[in-house]
Amino acid sequence: MLLLVALAAAMDLARVPPPAAVTPAVTPAVTPAVAVATPVAPPPAYAPAGAPTAKYPAPIITAARAYLGREYKWAGRDETLDCMGLVFRAWTDVTGQPWQELSENPTELVAARALGAPVPGLDGVLAEHIDWSLLRSGDVVFFLSRVPNPVEPALAVLGGEPHWVRHMALYEGDLLRRFIAGEHTKGEVSELPLPGYLEVWRVWYQGIYVVRPGT
Repeated sequence: MLLLVALAAAMDLARVPPPAAVTPAVTPAVTPAVAVATPVAPPPAYAPAGAPTAKYPAPIITAARAYLGREYKWAGRDETLDCMGLVFRAWTDVTGQPWQELSENPTELVAARALGAPVPGLDGVLAEHIDWSLLRSGDVVFFLSRVPNPVEPALAVLGGEPHWVRHMALYEGDLLRRFIAGEHTKGEVSELPLPGYLEVWRVWYQGIYVVRPGT
């Protein structure tokens, strides 16, 4: 009897249809979103960081840039220009004051505030201690050296040593921290990044002294 029941159960299982094939679920393909690049405007030529009344570029910088490429010659004030010559010509172009009225001794220029007042924090500072946030477009930068200038006294004492003016320029105030000068190392009026210049010429120039026109 038990044998017959087992046999019947086996026959019933044989009649059960096989399970239907399972079709795997297909996940629809997702098209990745394409990022659309938003055009980025180039940075301004002059960084508007500074006193609210500051102009970028300062008018004296615009005037100085008109002389870019002019030949360098020591004591040049017209067809050729040296470092002081460029500052003086740009000053005259902006203010109308004849450059001949200005002293050619930097210490006298600073003492008389002829080109502006000394900038606190930059009135005699070693290159490695410059606070770049204090500089403004149009500042007059005097480059200081340990090498004495026999025709005038030292302008500042840096690190316990007297330093004399050996070069001067106008600070442009752009994102590259450039200055413009009648540049003896280039043989013409040129624009150069001030930090890099001070690094390259650190044996010759150890610091700067800054005055600000209009103050």
